[in-house]
Amino acid sequence: PVAAATGEARAMAAGAPFGSAVIGGGDLFAGRAEEANPALAVLTGPAAARDAAFGHLFDPPGVAEARAKLAAGSSGPIELVARAYPDKMLHLYVAPEGERRRIWLFDVSSQKSMELQLNQAQKMQAVGQLAGGVAHDFNNLLTAIQLQLSGLLERHPVGDPSYEGLNEIRQTAIRAADLVRKLLAFSRKSTVRRERLDLGELVGEFAILLRRLLREDVRLETDYGRDLPVVLADKSQLETAVMNLAVNARDAMRGVVEPGAGVVTISTRRLTADEARGLGWADAPTSEVALIEVSDTGPGVPPELLDKIFEPFFTT
Repeated sequence: PVAAATGEARAMAAGAPFGSAVIGGGDLFAGRAEEANPALAVLTGPAAARDAAFGHLFDPPGVAEARAKLAAGSSGPIELVARAYPDKMLHLYVAPEGERRRIWLFDVSSQKSMELQLNQAQKMQAVGQLAGGVAHDFNNLLTAIQLQLSGLLERHPVGDPSYEGLNEIRQTAIRAADLVRKLLAFSRKSTVRRERLDLGELVGEFAILLRRLLREDVRLETDYGRDLPVVLADKSQLETAVMNLAVNARDAMRGVVEPGAGVVTISTRRLTADEARGLGWADAPTSEVALIEVSDTGPGVPPELLDKIFEPFFTT
């Protein structure tokens, strides 16, 4: 029966997508992997087919932890990382086979990646809930401040020495209230207000605001296309998106571009559905669509960071 079971294990391992081998001796990681199937070398590197000790295939810190788990009676899963492929997360399982032990090695990298994405999504959900709660309470405070300011401005009209200071406070409170509205919209506790907007006029308004935000050594330019369409959008959210792109462009050029050479350009134009699909919008409507493009004269995003640009808290 033992020989039959061994033969079955060997036959199953031969064409399996997971690594398999048998190892003798008291220390699993000091022994050599025998009867290794092709998948073991795919997962751990070409050294699996040579006389290297099994433990030499993996990062030493992981091997030390794995030894401790095996000594405590664990048979798996035990996490390991291959020296040859540090981006791969592997799970090791161990089972007795006669006087030796058979090991099974599985690649769980995609599973781990999904777990990390789920954890990040849960963190973002918590941040959204926190932002919504704080914004709601802060909105109540701002309402009380604005009511008091209205009364003060009635008693200190234009010409009064206190008018300028009170009016500046009122303008600041209005900007704070707008920020709160954006936070509430972000946390989905506020209704998104879509309206028909002229794209040219909209970007013109953005440009006035952005020129105050960009440093003196960064120039803002606009390039308006012809026959721009009317768009249906939430003005505040669109303003925030363009503002974030422009401010990020400004910061990315700091210390990289010579003073006075930094240029941020906002371009607008009408696209056909085919042009939109060519730019990556696979579900572009059949009617023509609008494009708002923000570019800068900086060095651009390094290729190794391109897959991180949509991570919420990633920054260089």
